[in-house]
Order: sequence, then C-alpha cells, then structure tokens
Amino acid sequence: MAIIPAKLTSRRLVRKNLALLFERPLLSYTLAAARLTPSISKTIVSSESPVVHKLAVRYGAQSHHRSEALCQPDVTNQKVIEAVLEEERIAGEVPDYVVLLQPTHPLRRPRDLARAIDLFQLHDEADCLMTVAPVDLLLGEIDADGLLIPERDLRIPKRQRAQRYRNTGSFYLFRPSRTLDEGRLFGSKILPFIMEHPEFEVDIDYATDLERADALLRANLHHFNDLIEDIDSV
Repeated sequence: MAIIPAKLTSRRLVRKNLALLFERPLLSYTLAAARLTPSISKTIVSSESPVVHKLAVRYGAQSHHRSEALCQPDVTNQKVIEAVLEEERIAGEVPDYVVLLQPTHPLRRPRDLARAIDLFQLHDEADCLMTVAPVDLLLGEIDADGLLIPERDLRIPKRQRAQRYRNTGSFYLFRPSRTLDEGRLFGSKILPFIMEHPEFEVDIDYATDLERADALLRANLHHFNDLIEDIDSV
C-alpha cells in the first residue's frame, strides 16, 4: 500500500503539491510512479483539499480526508500514516508493506521503486527500507575557541575511509507490524537502498527547488519518459 501525504497548506511554497513542474502538477509525478509500480496494489492520498482528492482519483488512487489537526506544521508523516492505517484496518485492510511517497520528490523512477520493493521482500530481517546516496563531506563541530573539530580523523587517507551515506527521502518502505504498530517509524533494522542516480534527488521546499527540478527533468527526459507518458495519458 502506498501512502502519499499531500496537504495543500505549505507555507514556503504556496499550494506546493499542485505547483507546475514541466507544465504538469507536482503531485502527478508521484501518482504516476505509484501507478507504474506493479507491486503497489493500492495508493491512498491523504489531504484536506478537494482539488488534491480529485486529482488523486483521476490517477486511480483513493482518498483519505486529512483532518485539520493533521494539517498543522508540526504534524509528522508518521502521524498521517497511522491515521490512514487506522481507517484501513477498520475497513478490514491490513497491508503487508507500506510505501511512503512524498510528492516533494518528483524525480523518482518507478524502476527504482520496484527494485527496492523486491529487495525489501528478500530481507525479512529488515523493519524499514530507506533510500540513500553516497556522500563525502567534511563534518565537524566548532568549539568554544572557534576552531573546527572534524568528525573524521583527517590523517586517514580518503581512500581508506569508510564510505558514508545520506538519506535522500525519495521513498521509504515499512513493515507496519514492526514499526508503525509499535509507535516507531523506522524500527530498529534499516535496509539501505542505494540510488542509482543520486543527482535526481531534489526535495522541493522552495520555488528555486522547483526550478532546479524542472531543469534536471528537461535535461534527462529519457529517464522519465514513462512518468511523462503516464501523466499525459490521464
């Protein structure tokens, strides 16, 4: 079951989930990605907006009416997912896996999503799957004297250091019985899924992020033809 949180009360970019990316609504990219992933059998969009619900239904998704309390700035995705699952369980639906798809990550390829679900199914020991990308940054703290205290030992050559990774936020997979049902989002064992194209990882919060995503999409259309075709077919 895929759950897409898509409220329309964004403060930094007004009506963000309906903002146009490559002349198409931002939300439509995530709806298309879910539609094009065979192992996702049900998609639910959680929103307070009738306009968002109408768009979701056009793409074959179902609607979850988000209460005003769940639209506040401090409400986490975990609370939204729990509310959706509660309604689904009342209706007799208990998903084996939950896929969290945030509309703010539009350049998500269905093939990556399908591969990640297959991998997660093979690793029963994992409570959660998280998308990651390699990172090579100098991290540290500045002490009281204004000096940088590196987190790593800089005497160790770069080639000998362990590779580090960052969470991209493109999508998450959960086994509800070990995570959400216990009041935890990630559980205790997280399976990493290394993104093949980390350069596509754009998290849209501001208008400048939208412009960057648009430029990336136009320059790499061959990677997203299936998404564009699915969006335009509705």
